[in-house]
Amino acid sequence: MLKLAIALLVLSAAAIGSGAIATTTPVEAGSNILWRDCYEGYECGELRVPLDYKRPREEQIDIALIKVPALVPEERIGSLLVNFGGPGGPGVEIVLNSASFFPQEYQDRFDIIGFDPRGVGISDDVDCVDNFNDFPELDSTPGTRSYDQQVTFWRDFARDCQRRSGKLLQFVDTNSAARDMDRIREELGDEKMTYLGFSYGSLLGQAYADLFPERVRALVIDGILDPANTTHEMLVETGVGADIALQGFLDECAASETCAFKAPDLAAAFDEVIAAAEEEPLLGWDFPITADIILQATFGAMYDHTTWIGLAEALRQAYEERSGVGFGVFVSGIGEPPDDDIDYTNGFEAFSSISCVDFLSIDGEPEFKRILADASAASPRFGAYVTYAYGLPCAFWPGAPRRPAAPVVAEGSAPILVVSSKYDPITRYDFGVAVANQLESSALLSSESYGHTSHGVCANAYTVAYLVDLALPPTGATCANEDEPFPVVEDVAPKPELPASEAPIPPPIAPTPATPTGGITAPDTGSDGAQAAGRPGFGVLAMLVVGATALAVPGRFVGIQRSRL
Repeated sequence: MLKLAIALLVLSAAAIGSGAIATTTPVEAGSNILWRDCYEGYECGELRVPLDYKRPREEQIDIALIKVPALVPEERIGSLLVNFGGPGGPGVEIVLNSASFFPQEYQDRFDIIGFDPRGVGISDDVDCVDNFNDFPELDSTPGTRSYDQQVTFWRDFARDCQRRSGKLLQFVDTNSAARDMDRIREELGDEKMTYLGFSYGSLLGQAYADLFPERVRALVIDGILDPANTTHEMLVETGVGADIALQGFLDECAASETCAFKAPDLAAAFDEVIAAAEEEPLLGWDFPITADIILQATFGAMYDHTTWIGLAEALRQAYEERSGVGFGVFVSGIGEPPDDDIDYTNGFEAFSSISCVDFLSIDGEPEFKRILADASAASPRFGAYVTYAYGLPCAFWPGAPRRPAAPVVAEGSAPILVVSSKYDPITRYDFGVAVANQLESSALLSSESYGHTSHGVCANAYTVAYLVDLALPPTGATCANEDEPFPVVEDVAPKPELPASEAPIPPPIAPTPATPTGGITAPDTGSDGAQAAGRPGFGVLAMLVVGATALAVPGRFVGIQRSRL
């Protein structure tokens, strides 16, 4: 059985592991952020903020920052603050390893600012465990003994978080982090906030706009959490959203000649695979492939359509051969348990601490069981899995539930661009529609792409147009699907190789603008846009980063090795 842990994406182990800092005199004297040169072309810093904003002169904590200065200073608009979700995603690490993937317009016109929110990474961080190998096996249909073991573990986990993290544990909530963001804006010298937030970052963005509406210049949120949802509603609806994402996979598979998973009714065949694995785990690998492992792997694959080829083959073997080899290969590719000698960020600890004190607050085990029953009824495939993975730790969290469910209006704010994808497995499309309707001033951009958060030329172009030029999409704008999860590979006879001196130089790859449905033409990204000449657009980066960190992808642990910034 796989261990339960958050699958944080390893963006670049070599880059992270080799990050020696050159300490210099402050780059910006007079600022409360002590900037210093770090790595090559970056600036790193810390900002002290109040632990409790109701007592701002008392205990202070540190927020870690990284800056990528604008490449064209004379055209600089200001700072672009980014958050990649989680909660628990280490923004400093991610910006450090991804700056070159941002659209060129962002790199040219903004200082790109990453930060580790309070409780996360190399900011003052929460601490709960020494060894991630101690996490329990996840079983969404446990017997009494297994359930009791999980309850014991999570109760002890919450107690240890309180014991080891102290007062910080009660002050990692979203509103406090949003107030930190305003301190960052002020210290950066920006009159107003320009912000790009994904997944949990969408909740941070909404909180900021609600607290400081007059200070918003441009705010984009993508992969939406709806603060009007109770924990009960969020977990139940998330399971339903995962079902919708799975149906997208099955529809694409049925329509493709190259998808390996074939049956007259693919949905029924998938359910048959799950039922068979519940009856008797599949063999052929070095651990039994249970129904929960198949659900974990499938749920994780819905984040990223580029994994669908492997998922389809694993399902084929399970369905046609009753073999677990395909899923063994598939899940083993996710990563291995952590090496005790390597220092990892506190992604899962931060995820639990922030979500349990905030948007996933659960008032004890009886409420958890009520949610579990309703989620299982609404989504027989994923309801129990989602509720166990995200809800059970929060049933034992110290302190009372903190965030009341309420819509965010952000009265008086500049327009907020809300981006929501119709096949998002974790922040379902309907959440984005609801938030766009709740906000006083907003524009909804719908995406038909597969995976968590939007991606592709179309959505990327609209986002760039808004953040740079404040140009909102027209009403009803929808970006058509640009994904090809099961591409057709044509048989082409190999050509004789030419000596290097005689080989022709390939022409540059020009961006191909997508045309949204409804006859709306996407804004031109320009010849230097993010999609040009083989550079992936930021939408691709967002899917990879946020798809691996947002909420959680339970499975084999993949950690981000900690840098000493």
